[in-house]
This record gives sequence, structure tokens and C-alpha cells, in this order.
Amino acid sequence: MVKRTPIVLLAGAMAVAVLVACEPLPPPATFTVTTTVDGLDANPGDGICEVTPGAGDCSLRAAFAEANAVPRGVIVAPGKTFDLTVSDPTDGDVDLDVVGHIDLSPASGSIHLRRATPGGALVDVAEDGWLLAKLALPSTDADTLLRVAGTLLLDDSLISVLLLGAGPNPVLHVLPTGTVVLLNSVVAGSATPAAIVNEGVLVARYSELIGFYAPAVHTATTGRTLVGASRVSSRDVYLVHDFEVPAVPACSGQFLESDGYNRVPNDSCALAEPTDLQSASSTWVDQIPPGTLGCGDFVVRDLNGQPRPADGDGDGISACDIGAKEWQPNP
Repeated sequence: MVKRTPIVLLAGAMAVAVLVACEPLPPPATFTVTTTVDGLDANPGDGICEVTPGAGDCSLRAAFAEANAVPRGVIVAPGKTFDLTVSDPTDGDVDLDVVGHIDLSPASGSIHLRRATPGGALVDVAEDGWLLAKLALPSTDADTLLRVAGTLLLDDSLISVLLLGAGPNPVLHVLPTGTVVLLNSVVAGSATPAAIVNEGVLVARYSELIGFYAPAVHTATTGRTLVGASRVSSRDVYLVHDFEVPAVPACSGQFLESDGYNRVPNDSCALAEPTDLQSASSTWVDQIPPGTLGCGDFVVRDLNGQPRPADGDGDGISACDIGAKEWQPNP
């Protein structure tokens, strides 16, 4: 099971400036998903996760319904693909709604969500909702995958939509009341005005924000985007390969706020820290000394589960790389 300590510590370190006030959490109720078949909970709020009464067939949707009904819920699900096919009677959509305090823990790997039909978000975090999760959401639909009015903490996650041209909806939409924290995660998409639209608070650490044919992030006048040890870029795709396009702005709207050690292929994000790299030819390997921005402290692995720091440039000194993936030394 994935340890949750690193991202909790990360969120705590930034809480004074960007996160909601912390209060002691009640003991969680745990719901274990036993089937990948979508289905409504038989009796939401009774503390029993099952689609069929007495059968114990706990679907992911049923687990969300039960976890939303308690002060704090932990959902343990297999690292498999879940096709969302059943409409929720509360909103008539197949998305997973978060209105409570939920920790979505994959038993192994990542939880992969797919919609059976296009038309809306995969996960919708309400204003009072709180979700900590490890997710894999690759898609080819022109839909917003994550819509956040509450609080979302993503650890070791891949959120991606790839279209041949800019679509109408951002991959991640942070509403004015929303807060999103990314650690060791990638958010990529092709949309107008950007892959990510942030009207609230977005914090990225050791992550990658990518726009295909478009900026990676648009920060509205109501929003704040804070980045540290992260890559922000605009890219193009040819066949199965993607490459940076420095001529396309990586950021639009309000400028980013930097905690240092970020990389952008142009100056569109107006990063101001001396440790930020703002050129197409700059490297991102072994740029962050141990102990800086959590390198080797609470950030000890990358998106692929490889150790941080690692001696990626072969100079005999292990340091952390910028972004979600740590370049490993040759064996």
C-alpha cells in the first residue's frame, strides 16, 4: 500500500499559505472495493459497501457513497481500470462525487478511471470535499477529468488528455474555492485556454504541467499557482513522440509564484528565482541539492517509484531532478 506520509507532510509545510486550516481528523472508516463493475450502493450511509444486499460486491462508486457519508473514509481499491457507466441519482452523471473526506488508496499500482460516454468530469470534488488519491487518468475525450471546488491532493498520479488539436475543456479545472496539491505527478492536456485552468490555488512539487498545442496552465485573476522543483512546458506530438515547442507560451494569465528549481522552455511563466531554468536547452537533472524542497527528506521517490535523489549525471553526487521523474544512473 502507498505510504501517505510524504504528501501529508508536504501539504502541512504549505498549509500556512495555501491550504485550509488543519484540525484533528476522526478515525477513518475503511471500505474495500471488491469489484471493478460499476454500480450504486444498495443503501448509502448504512456503513456497508455493496451493490447487491448481502452479496458484499463493493464497487468503487458504492465505496465513494459510503465514504462520503462518514466524517472520514478510506477507500482501498485494486490498481485496476474502472469503467464509470452508472449515473448517480444525485446529479445524473457518471462522475465520482466527493462531498466528504476521502483517502483513495490503491492496493497496488494506480487506479485508472474511464467514462463509458463523454460529457463531464471523471471526479468532481465539491466545495466541502477533500480527496487524497493516486490516480491514472489517461483519456482521448475532450472532457475535464478533474473539477475541484474543494481540496484535492494527488500523489504519484498521471492525468492526461491527448487530442490532435486543442479541445474546449481543461484536464484539471480548479474552481475559485478549490485547492489542488500535486506531488510526483503529471498533468497534461490539449485545451483552450490551457491544459489546466486555475481559479483557486494550485501547488505543484516535483511535478510536470504540460500543454499539448497550448499552454500548460492558465491562472485566472482569482487564482494562485505555486510551483517548486517542477517542469512547465508546451509540447507538440509527432507520431508517438512529443517534443517541446518553446515558441508556444507555457503559461497564460497571472504569472506563477516560484519556490525555485523549476524548468520552463521560455519566459512565459515569469519565474523569478535564481535557481529556475528558463531556456529550451537547460537540463533538469541533478539540480536540487539534498534537503532542498524535501529532496531526500520526505521526497524520496519519483512517479515511477525510483529513489530520489540519484546520481543522474554521473558526477558522484546524488541530487534530485526537476519534475516527476528522477533520472537513474546507468547500472
